[in-house]
Amino acid sequence: MSDTTNTRKKATKKSTAKKQTTRRSPSKSLVIVESPAKARTIERYLGKKYSVKASMGHVRDLPKSKMGVDVEGDFEPQYLVPRDKNKVVKELRESVKNSKEVLLATDPDREGEAIAWHLIEAAQAGDKPVHRVVFNEITSDAVKQAIENPRDIDMRLVEAQQARRVLDRLVGYEISPILWKKVKRGLSAGRVQSVALRMVVEREEEIREFEPVEYWSLDAELQQQSSGNGNKEPMPFTASLHRVDGKKPELSDEASTMTIVNDLDGAEYSVTEVRTKETQRRPSAPFTTSTLQQEASRKLRMGASLAMRRAQELYEGVDLGKEGTTGLITYMRTDSTNVASAAQQRAREVIEHRFGKEYLPEKPPVYTRKSKGAQEAHEAIRPTDPARTPEQVRPFLSQPQYRLYRLIWQRFVASQTRNAVFDSTSVDIHAGKPGGEKPYMFRATGSVIKFAGFIDIYREGRDDDAQDEMDRDALPQLTQGELLALQKLLPEQHFTQPPPRYSEATLVKALEEQGIGRPSTYAPTIQTLKSRYYVNEEDRRLFPTELGEIVNALLKEHFPRIVDYEFTSEMEDELDEIATGERKWVPVIREFYNDFHPAVQKAEVNMEKVQIKDEPVIYWTVEATINLEDLLGQTMPVTAELSRVGNKSAEFTEESSARAIVDDLRGLTFRVSKVDVQTDRRTNFLRPFTKDDLLTEAQKHLGFNSVKTVTLAEQLYEGVSANGSGEISLISDLHTKSSNLPQPDWDHVAEMIRTHYGASLLANGHSAQPEEASEERILAGVVVPSDPGREPESVRAYLTNDQFKLYDLIWRRLIATQATEAILENVSVTMEAESAATRTTYLFVAQAGIAEKWGFLEIYPEVAAEIRADNAVGEALLQLSEGDTVEPVDIAPARRNELCDKCGRPMVIKLGRFGKFIACSGFPDCRNSKPLLVKVGVECPECGEGEVVERRSKKGRPFYGCSRYPECEFISWNKPIGRRCPECNDILVEAGRRGGVKCRACNYKESAEAAKAS
Repeated sequence: MSDTTNTRKKATKKSTAKKQTTRRSPSKSLVIVESPAKARTIERYLGKKYSVKASMGHVRDLPKSKMGVDVEGDFEPQYLVPRDKNKVVKELRESVKNSKEVLLATDPDREGEAIAWHLIEAAQAGDKPVHRVVFNEITSDAVKQAIENPRDIDMRLVEAQQARRVLDRLVGYEISPILWKKVKRGLSAGRVQSVALRMVVEREEEIREFEPVEYWSLDAELQQQSSGNGNKEPMPFTASLHRVDGKKPELSDEASTMTIVNDLDGAEYSVTEVRTKETQRRPSAPFTTSTLQQEASRKLRMGASLAMRRAQELYEGVDLGKEGTTGLITYMRTDSTNVASAAQQRAREVIEHRFGKEYLPEKPPVYTRKSKGAQEAHEAIRPTDPARTPEQVRPFLSQPQYRLYRLIWQRFVASQTRNAVFDSTSVDIHAGKPGGEKPYMFRATGSVIKFAGFIDIYREGRDDDAQDEMDRDALPQLTQGELLALQKLLPEQHFTQPPPRYSEATLVKALEEQGIGRPSTYAPTIQTLKSRYYVNEEDRRLFPTELGEIVNALLKEHFPRIVDYEFTSEMEDELDEIATGERKWVPVIREFYNDFHPAVQKAEVNMEKVQIKDEPVIYWTVEATINLEDLLGQTMPVTAELSRVGNKSAEFTEESSARAIVDDLRGLTFRVSKVDVQTDRRTNFLRPFTKDDLLTEAQKHLGFNSVKTVTLAEQLYEGVSANGSGEISLISDLHTKSSNLPQPDWDHVAEMIRTHYGASLLANGHSAQPEEASEERILAGVVVPSDPGREPESVRAYLTNDQFKLYDLIWRRLIATQATEAILENVSVTMEAESAATRTTYLFVAQAGIAEKWGFLEIYPEVAAEIRADNAVGEALLQLSEGDTVEPVDIAPARRNELCDKCGRPMVIKLGRFGKFIACSGFPDCRNSKPLLVKVGVECPECGEGEVVERRSKKGRPFYGCSRYPECEFISWNKPIGRRCPECNDILVEAGRRGGVKCRACNYKESAEAAKAS
C-alpha cells in the first residue's frame, strides 16, 4: 500500500487525433460522497462549477468467498470491486476522466477516510489532482469552508481502519467455520460481537445464580400537629428508620422488625435537626453516538440500528421546502462532547429569545468525556442550527425523524442552559417513650426546585427505575423540637433483586465503559447478535438463547483472549495508536495472529460437537373437570377445555396467563349455551402401505425410527424360522417396484374380515376391492403380507416383540382397506362462565365421539385416536341441554404440545438459515413445516377463522395479519385489540405507548383508562 495518495500511474492515452482536436478540457470539479441524499444536499450548496456523485457506500471490499488476507505476505488485504458495484465504479471512472480535479467528501471518520482512499484506487484517478475535504455538518458554510481548505488523505487513519478490517476478518473467518462444523452452519464469531454476547450471557448467569435475601424496612407516616395557618390540613410526609441507638438497624426478618414496631407503640416523635442547603444539578452533555442510542432506546423505544438510520437521514439532508435540502444535525458517529463556539453562541441566542436571559449561564459550558477510549475527534451531535426548532421542521419530517430531531435539539439546547437549583432538606426525627429516651432515629429528605434551568427543556432518561433527587417531594416547614403526630407505621418486607438484564441502551453503555468497540460498531454489533439468534429481545430486554449460550461457552473455553474484556479493550487502544502514527499496523496484526492462530488449530481438534435441541412448540390453556352421569347413573368426570376468552384465543405463551384465568374462574358456575351433534361419515381412505407410509406410521404408532423400521421389514421379508415349516417370508419386499409386485389375494382378505369381524364390516358385502383402492397406482411399491391368511397371532411365537408389532401393523392395514366406512356422531357441548370481577366471558368446550358404526376403524384403530371417539363420554354429554348449569370440580392450567396436522407427532421450533420456523419432530419421515407465528390472542376481524399474528416487513417493521394468509389478506400496522369501534364498527387498535386505543377507520379514540375498563 502506498504512503501517499497522489502518486498514480499515468493513464495511457489511446484517443485519436480527431478526438483530441474536438475534446473540451474539463471545467468542473468532481465531488464524491457516499449517498445520493448527501450528494443532492451538497450539490445545491456548491453550484454549477461542481459535479457531485455518490459512491453508494464502499466500492472495494474483501471477498466474501474466502479470507482475502495474505497471512504470509504481511497480511496484505486482497481488495476487489463487488459485482453489484461494477456499474457505479464504471460511472465514477468516467466522471473522474471528465473532471479537472477530484474532491473526496466522505464521512469525517476512519471509515470515511478509508472509503476515500478506496474510491481513488477504484476510480483510477491517474494524474488528476485529488483532495480530501472534511466537514462535520452538511450546511452551506461548512461545505464551502471545507472545499476552500482541502488536504491529503490521512493514511494513518486509512491504515487504522484497514487494520480493524483485517483483524475482524481473521477472527471471523477462522473461528466461524469451526462453529459451523461443531454447532451449526451460518453461525459467526466476531471480535466485538463475541464480547458483547459474553456480557449478555454472564448477566443471565448472574440472574440464575442469584439467591434473594430477605430484608425489611420501617417507615413512619408523620404529620404536623398544626399547619400553622389554621385553614389547611397539615401535609403528611414519610420518614424512614435510619438509626437505632446510633447504629444502623438490622431488619433482617419480620420478627426483628415487629419488635421495633411494638416498642414504638405509644412513642413520641420530635424533630431533632433540620438541615437545608442549596444544591445544583448540571445539565447532561450533548449527545455522543452511544448516549444518543441509549436515550433513543429509553425515551423513544427506538433500537440502536433504527436510531442511527434516522440520524443518518437527518445528517445527510432533508427537503425543507423553500429552504431546500438541508442537513439538520452534525455527524452522528462521534465520541466527543465538544461544541463549536459559533454553535454555542447561536444556542445562547435561542435560549435568551425563547426562555429568557435568566436561563443563560455566565459563560458557555465545557463538557469532558469520561468513557474509556474516547477520541474526541469531532463535535458532539447537535442541530446544525439551534434556531431551527423541532416545530418548524416537523411538516417536512417523518414521525421517527421528528422525534429523534426533537430529542437531539432539546438535549443540545438544555446542555447550554443554566444549572437547575434545588433547596434540599434533611430532617432527623427521634422517637421513643414520652419523657424518656428516644433511641429510634427516622430521617426524611425532600427537595424543592428553586430554579428549573435546563429541566424546563430536557431531562435525561434513567435505566431500571434509578432514584433521582428531582423525584423527591417537598417537606413541610419543620422546626427543631417540634412534636409530630404519627399517622401509621409502615413495616414492609423486601428481597434483594438480581442485576437487571441488559437493554440495548444499557448494553451500549456497558460496552462504552469497558472501552470495547467504537461509536460506529455499537448498532451493528447488537443487530448481529439478534440476526444470528444469539439473543432475543422481550419487553426491551436482551435474553441469551440456548444457541447464544452454547457459542459463548465454546468461545470462552477455546478462545479465552478473544472474549476477554481487557484484551479487547487493549486492542482498541492499539488501533487508536495506529491512527495517531504511534504504531504500524502490520506488527500489531502479526503480534495478535501469532497467539490467535495456534488457538484456532487446537480448537479444530479439541472442540466437541454440540447438538442444538429443538424447542417443543407449546402453549398453555385451561382445563375444567365436571362430573356427569353416565347411562348407568354413575359419576363420570369429563374434561372441558377453554376455547375463547371474550373474543380472543385461549392459547397462551406463558403459564402465568393461564393461572390468572384460573384464579378469575374460582367459584363460578358454568351454563350450557350450546349442544351440537354432527354425523361424521368417515370414508375408508386407507390403502396398503407404501414404503413412505410405513415409515411414517411406524414412527407415529410404534415409536420406531426409519432405520429400525427398514431393518425389521427386511427381516420379515427375508424370512423367519418357523418350526416344521422352515424359513417363511411374511411380507413383500420393502424395495419392490410395481412391475414385480404380485396382486394381493383379495378373496383371502375378505375371508379374514368375515371370520374375525363379521360380514357386515366387509365393503359392498363381497370381496371386491373398494373403488378407491382398485387403482393400479396403489400397488406401486406397496408393502403387504405375502399371505393375508397368515394372521399375526399365528406367527407370534416365531417373532421378536418388535417384529410382531410391525407385522401386525402391516397385516391390519391391508385387511382394513376392504372394510366399510365409519359413521360417528361428534358431540360438542359449549359452556359459558362470566366473571363479574373482570367482566370477561369464558367459553369452555367438551367433546366426544359416539360410534354408530366403527367400520374400518375397528380393524385399524390407529386412525380412531384422531377422531376422539369415546362412547361413554359422548352419551354423558348428550344428557345435557341448553340452559343447564354445571359446577366444575377442578380448574387448572393445561400445557399443550402443538401436533403435526399430517402425522400427529409433536411440532418443534427449529433454527434455519433465515431464522426460526416450526417443523415436525418426525423429520425426515414427515417434512411438514410452517412459519413461526407470534399470536396476539385476537381472532381475525375479517375472516373470523384465523388468528391475528405478528409479522415483519422486508425492512423489519412489525405489522399484523391473519394466520390464514394468503387465503385471508387482513393487515394492520397497529395491533388489533379484538373489539369493534362503537361508531363505525371497524376494528380498534392500540395507539401509542400508554395503552390508548383508536379506530382504524374513523376518529374514535379511548384513553388508556377507558380501554382497560372495556
